[in-house]
Amino acid sequence: GMSNAVLESLSCGTPVIATAESGGILELSECTKRGAVVVTSSESEFCKEMEKVKSGNKHLKDSLLPERYSFDRVLETFNSQL
Repeated sequence: GMSNAVLESLSCGTPVIATAESGGILELSECTKRGAVVVTSSESEFCKEMEKVKSGNKHLKDSLLPERYSFDRVLETFNSQL
């Protein structure tokens, strides 16, 4: 299943670096803005992407979540299945 940590990170405007094996990450990467989700195929590629990350900026940013994961959209889907 989809990792809640990935969804929480994106909702806070923090890009995600993950492996292709991470649950649901490929599907999510296809519907997010470019650069919001970086999918790596090897440990060395993952490490290279991590080295690019800048630390120190702790201010909240705009959400990177695709619209289909917004609260209103999820609630609408949930209610339609009742």
